[in-house]
Amino acid sequence: MDTTRIVISLVSLGTFLVILTFFGNLFCKWVLAVTQVTPLPQGASETGETQHKRNTAGRWIGAVERLIIAFGIALSSTEIIAAVVAIKAISRFQQMDNKDFAEYVLLGSLCSVLWAIVWTAIVLSIDAAWGANLVDLWLHQITAP
Repeated sequence: MDTTRIVISLVSLGTFLVILTFFGNLFCKWVLAVTQVTPLPQGASETGETQHKRNTAGRWIGAVERLIIAFGIALSSTEIIAAVVAIKAISRFQQMDNKDFAEYVLLGSLCSVLWAIVWTAIVLSIDAAWGANLVDLWLHQITAP
């Protein structure tokens, strides 16, 4: 395989992963800030340490969620996307009685899924238009033994 093609593939994959994860976190955080949706009932507060732990865990969960969704889209596997949504719903089921928390999780999850779908669609469209087949190369690099 051509070395230039491998370098271009790895750089483009790295760029896509940064956009998908890091900028996806910023997008979701921005939407939650603009809408002023919080996980706590109005007037309630939490300690700085608790908020930091929640934010850190949420960023990691969101980043992994977007990676799995992008992988599912690239593989044309709706089952993968459905599994991610189901796992998130089950993991937060008991907390969904709190309306504020439920809205916060729902909005954050939808933003995360939207970000993954839009950027994966953009990458797949560019890849198809250029005929580069980089997505096939990425999937081969990721799934190769």
